[in-house]
Amino acid sequence: PPPPPPTFAERILISGIMDVNGQNVAIISTPEGGSVRSVRVGESIMGTDGMVMVRAIRINPPEGQSVQLKEGLYVVERNLGGLEGTVVFEEMGKQVVRQVGEPAPVVETNPNT
Repeated sequence: PPPPPPTFAERILISGIMDVNGQNVAIISTPEGGSVRSVRVGESIMGTDGMVMVRAIRINPPEGQSVQLKEGLYVVERNLGGLEGTVVFEEMGKQVVRQVGEPAPVVETNPNT
């Protein structure tokens, strides 16, 4: 039989993404209502539904939301808005892509059961 769908990975919420000293970091919360935590590529996330591996964190800076500052000969560009992007999880051999701020899917329950 085929493996079950990756429901744990689909329910992880991504609050934000940032670059910390050249390494992408995602701020997440798990569906079990656990505390907010940071994860990096290669880390595992354990939950009651199983284990998820962080495969990639991709940052997409928003266009038109930055300012360039010049000091002497140096120009520094600073982002004015939150970073956008995606986190790729792997659960049971399947990849799940979640975007920053994307709500978790609604789990339908059958009222007749």
